[in-house]
Amino acid sequence: ERYGEIAEYCLRDVFATVKLFDIWKVRLAGIK
Repeated sequence: ERYGEIAEYCLRDVFATVKLFDIWKVRLAGIK
């Protein structure tokens, strides 16, 4: 149970980071 919770939390964090990265990539591309 505990391991599953941690894994789920990490996955959520990774997805959030990827989304942020995509948003920044688009913004930087727009600036250029």
